[in-house]
Amino acid sequence: MYKIQAAHMKQMLEHLLYPSEGGFTYDLDNEKFLTPTSGFAVGGSPYPTGILGGWLEGEYVYLDDVDILGSREGAIRLANARDEKAIYDFASKESVYVKVAA
Repeated sequence: MYKIQAAHMKQMLEHLLYPSEGGFTYDLDNEKFLTPTSGFAVGGSPYPTGILGGWLEGEYVYLDDVDILGSREGAIRLANARDEKAIYDFASKESVYVKVAA
């Protein structure tokens, strides 16, 4: 279970609905939004990481525990191991779709 301030939930929704934002990264332990300028977010963590990532895809909002890695290659390997379809590149502010090895 996650406990999030109502005002922060409103901000999360705003981040999701405005295309220039693309989503959000939220530090649950310190109750604050993160704005990394480098590194890569990888979702699908099997355990709580303390960092919540949220993004809008089509008509659905996705919320996931994420790990932030410094290495693109490491993030892609972890995403493949977790069967994730993408990672998020904070420097370019874009999703990077990864090919999951068969």
